Amino acid sequence: MHAPSFSRPDRLALAVALALAGPAVQAAVDCSVTKPTDDGTGGTINSLSWAIVTANNGTAPNTA
Repeated sequence: MHAPSFSRPDRLALAVALALAGPAVQAAVDCSVTKPTDDGTGGTINSLSWAIVTANNGTAPNTA
């Protein structure tokens, strides 16, 4: 079976579509981990699990 052949404009359009369909880039989130204990749920502010959840959500930390 032969691979499909694409003309130059088709290859360019495909390359642009793939580039635009890539994963969205998120801004970095800066979290301070200051709690020595962590229950692993992400509910304790400034714990390691909270920092991971906050960074994965891409949200700015709310430490109020």
